[in-house]
This record gives sequence, C-alpha cells and structure tokens, in this order.
Amino acid sequence: MTSAQPKAVDVSTIPGFKKWYIVYPNHINSELTKDKGRKVSKEHGVKNPTLPEIAEATAQLGLPCIIETSKGYPKEFFLRGRLRINFFCDGTTMPRNPHIPNKTVLLIKIAERIKLINPNRPEPFNPISMLAPIQAVSQKDKKPAPQPTTTTTTTQSSSSSSSKGGKKKKNVNVI
Repeated sequence: MTSAQPKAVDVSTIPGFKKWYIVYPNHINSELTKDKGRKVSKEHGVKNPTLPEIAEATAQLGLPCIIETSKGYPKEFFLRGRLRINFFCDGTTMPRNPHIPNKTVLLIKIAERIKLINPNRPEPFNPISMLAPIQAVSQKDKKPAPQPTTTTTTTQSSSSSSSKGGKKKKNVNVI
C-alpha cells in the first residue's frame, strides 16, 4: 500500500465531479449476496475489500479517485466510506483507460488488482472463534437411567343419582 497521507480536497472545484463513478466496498465483496450489494460474480469478487485497497488498485489502473469516508452505503447505513472514480476523460464520454469500457469491467479489474496486491486476504473477526471448543459427549458410554413406568387407568362411575345427569370419569396414575 502507499504510505502517502491523504489530503483534503474541495470537490466543488472539480469539474464534472457529480458524474464520477461511485464504488462501495460491497460492490466487489465476494462474501455478500447480490441483494446485499455485490455487483460482480463471486469468482471475480474479493473477500472483504477495504477503501485503501480499492484506491490503490484504482490508481494502478491509471484512474484518479477520491475517498469519501463520511458517506454511508444506502443499504447498510453504518458501513461508511466510498470511492469516487474519474472514469471518463474531461468533458467527453470516452473512458480514460481503453481496456475498461464500463463500470462492471472496472469493478472486475479493481478486484483483480486487489488480489495481486494482497493475495492473502484477512478473515473477518469472528468473536465465536475465540471460544474454547465444546467436547462432544458420546451417547454410547452413558447408560440411560431407568424411568419409572406410569400407567393411566380410567374408571367410570355408574351412579344414577348424579345431579348433572352425566357419567363421571376419574383418572388414576399407577406407578
């Protein structure tokens, strides 16, 4: 990665800034589904890309970019940060890089560059992995405790002098 410190830029002085392509890390994250915002196939995507990696890959492709850390991803508000990439030549619709005709190819090329820059992708932090593994208990070693046998019998009363006119049932549990 580059060690240069990013500098603040006044985007109001950049002509055509609103037409620059916007790229979020979710667009090339192979860990996400298409519904969560992935725009490329899982084979072309990168596991958990970061903004500095995307910016470095974009710079290697010869495209100027600006990192906007205060902007949130619309589908996940708490995911902060995006890149604005100047894809077209000034005032034209011609791409700056002739090998990249559209945004989908741009995302695939960025992911390929990130794979070259950092081939050993870090795994996301999973706090459950820090817990000690639970030992499985074999059921063959344990003998089940004998359960008491319970039988239910029903007796009917045949008294004809009941006040409600029906037969009464009694439930008795015998152990």
